[in-house]
Amino acid sequence: MWGQSAYVVKSDAGKTLTFTYGAQPAGTENEDWWEIAASYDAAPGWSSSTVTKVTIDQSFWSYKPDSTAYWFSQLSGMTAIEGLTYL
Repeated sequence: MWGQSAYVVKSDAGKTLTFTYGAQPAGTENEDWWEIAASYDAAPGWSSSTVTKVTIDQSFWSYKPDSTAYWFSQLSGMTAIEGLTYL
């Protein structure tokens, strides 16, 4: 069983990423969701030009990232970010 951690969850046929903090999400790791900690050294697995929207969930307020340098680096199709106040 996992504890509280930060995750990115892909939904809406890969068009939406949701940054969340809490229990492990449903689905397959490194396909449907990724742990944020894996993104500190290189472009993360969630990076894709098919992503058009990023949502930062209210639960993410509890998480204090070491770096956000690579989070959005390859999201060339992104047109919207919601919930920036929770980052």
